[in-house]
Amino acid sequence: MLFALSLIAVLGDLLLLLQIVKERELFKKPEGKPRKAVIIVPLRGEDPSFEEHVQSLLNQDHPDYELYYIIDSDEAEFQKQRLSRYNVNYIVSERLCERCSGKVNAIIFAAKKFRGKVIVIADSDTVYPKSWLKDMTAALENNLASTTFTWPKPLRLSLRNLLRAGFWTFGFESQALGGRFLYGGSMAFRENFFDDDVLKDLSDEWCDDCALTRIIKEKKGSIGYVACSMPLNVFDERELWLWSKKEARAVGMYSRKGVYAFMLVVAIMVALLLAYLITFNFIYITPYLLWIVKNIIRGIKYGIDSLIPALMSVPALYYSIPVMISALRDKTVYWRGKVYSTGL
Repeated sequence: MLFALSLIAVLGDLLLLLQIVKERELFKKPEGKPRKAVIIVPLRGEDPSFEEHVQSLLNQDHPDYELYYIIDSDEAEFQKQRLSRYNVNYIVSERLCERCSGKVNAIIFAAKKFRGKVIVIADSDTVYPKSWLKDMTAALENNLASTTFTWPKPLRLSLRNLLRAGFWTFGFESQALGGRFLYGGSMAFRENFFDDDVLKDLSDEWCDDCALTRIIKEKKGSIGYVACSMPLNVFDERELWLWSKKEARAVGMYSRKGVYAFMLVVAIMVALLLAYLITFNFIYITPYLLWIVKNIIRGIKYGIDSLIPALMSVPALYYSIPVMISALRDKTVYWRGKVYSTGL
């Protein structure tokens, strides 16, 4: 048994090294020219570092773009007051779908208003590098849509924030292995994407990026990945378990097989740790060290901020076990103060 685990450890090392090399391809600058675009930001509740978020979108290194915040009618006065401090446009959305989430409703509303334009979707809890919009729209040259994942930055070193930072890194795994999916905090779409059929399809969905990924696959379109302009997700998590289940449920909607494959990887990592505790043979923990190195390299552009998510990605492996099991069984998610049925 221990011999078999030694072979698995060596194989794991080789696969992780291969993943590190393969993942660097994601950081290449996209081919193509930047396109005129409209950035929309669905806005609900409050987020930390909001001023830094707004300034990052106002200061994009892009020749021609507009920025609009889409706010719900039940928060209109509150959000208008917040946004009045900044020189930004905002629109109060109408309720266009009953079963969809607030964010999906905001996307549908904005897509109808800005029909025929490149639409880029951003999140209010994220800070964007200056090159983000230019690279996102340039990637549309050869793709129907483009996306990039964010790097996590906890505001405080609380246990909840540390676990979220580690858990967040798992979103890179399938991207590195070629399983493209859209990430809701950073999505761009060609001018002709949001037609009537797409908007009708979206109207029954709670998960924006899940549904849009599925639609693109049904259209047999491609998704460009723009890791070279990876944004920074800033958070101070107060509802870790509910947030984690929502994220895991969304991944399950992308690919249930992918969830099972990830759980198998976690089981192998647990077995390797147990083997190390029994034998103290260094070979059994080398995959853990490479796992951390892999994540440091991913976030290296953020310097010291790459360390906490990378180190916490290991304990987050164990945290993910009950999260994944619960998410696969539960058919509801909690998101920004509301409960949605996932329908699965």
